[in-house]
Amino acid sequence: NTTGNDNKKRRYQKWYSDNYKWLIYEPNQGGFCRICRDYWKPTIPIYSEMNARTKGAFATQPFVNWKTAPGPNGSLEKHQQSSYHKTAAQNLSYRQQEGSVIEQLLNASELERQENRQRFGDLLDAAYFLFKHELPHTTLYSSLLELLTKTDHSKKLSSFFDKCQKNASYDSTTTVTELLQAISEIIDEQIFKKIRESRVISIMAD
Repeated sequence: NTTGNDNKKRRYQKWYSDNYKWLIYEPNQGGFCRICRDYWKPTIPIYSEMNARTKGAFATQPFVNWKTAPGPNGSLEKHQQSSYHKTAAQNLSYRQQEGSVIEQLLNASELERQENRQRFGDLLDAAYFLFKHELPHTTLYSSLLELLTKTDHSKKLSSFFDKCQKNASYDSTTTVTELLQAISEIIDEQIFKKIRESRVISIMAD
């Protein structure tokens, strides 16, 4: 009946939020624009102007006059087309783009760091192979890396070396000598740690 339809018009309808994704309804309060409520704070330069012209509807005050909500000239559409809502929506879009770019940079940077660690691990493995088998590392290291690069069908090593040529050379005799010293220091430290932690040690001599 007419009375029932009239009462229904005075209440929030779920399809309002389906049509206007920014609309959130809070029972016992009213409707808010999630974008405007998040953006419009007293620190925004034209906050006072917005509040005075719109009476803060959807942003700082809940919207409750649901009878005027629907339709092309309704309150929901008017809010969506308002300059204040567009300003808030534009700001949100900028923030999302900025966050996306930063996130991509951080992720790329982390992936690059992981890739560099893995490739440096390959260099350590090659150097350790020479040290362990007492092979001349100063003359064989570069040749061994060249062989590993050729047999690496993933091309990850060659890509790593191409990037490193600008500021570093990891296949030089200087590098392999530094790796030898680093590995030696690590092994020495592990041995000394075990000695320090042992209550009793024995010494054997010829």
